[in-house]
Amino acid sequence: MLAGVLSPNSGDSMRDDIWVDGICFQNREFSPGGWAVILKDEAVGYQEISGASKNTTWYQMEMMAILRGIKLARSVREKLTKLVVHTDHIDSIRYVAEKYEISSEREKGIHHYLQEIEWAQGPVQLEFHLVDKLDSRNQRVTMLAKREVEALMKTLA
Repeated sequence: MLAGVLSPNSGDSMRDDIWVDGICFQNREFSPGGWAVILKDEAVGYQEISGASKNTTWYQMEMMAILRGIKLARSVREKLTKLVVHTDHIDSIRYVAEKYEISSEREKGIHHYLQEIEWAQGPVQLEFHLVDKLDSRNQRVTMLAKREVEALMKTLA
């Protein structure tokens, strides 16, 4: 970037919002799963990303969605200071924001995701909002994650 030229999203006080969801074919057991993120940024509008994994858990897909959402938001805004994470899963909030103790075998696979989230977060303040499952953006992000699982299942058949 040229000195003295500001991009439209390089202000000092920057906040973005993401809606995240992770799903798993067998809910919380190891099976195909998907994740999705919707980013709302004032400068660029809405962006959606999603993906899938063959052998995963619901917990891992939730953490992957948060991680990818943080990375997307930071790539869009050079000086992002606050990121509001909207999720319909209280466990996501507990693990990331409250450093909730991981107790079950299924949950133990998220340790590295939590470390990556902390690293990716950097100086960005994360604020979590628990949203209703009927929230329109929450429904959209869930549908995107489901599409990823369905597409993956077709390739495995």
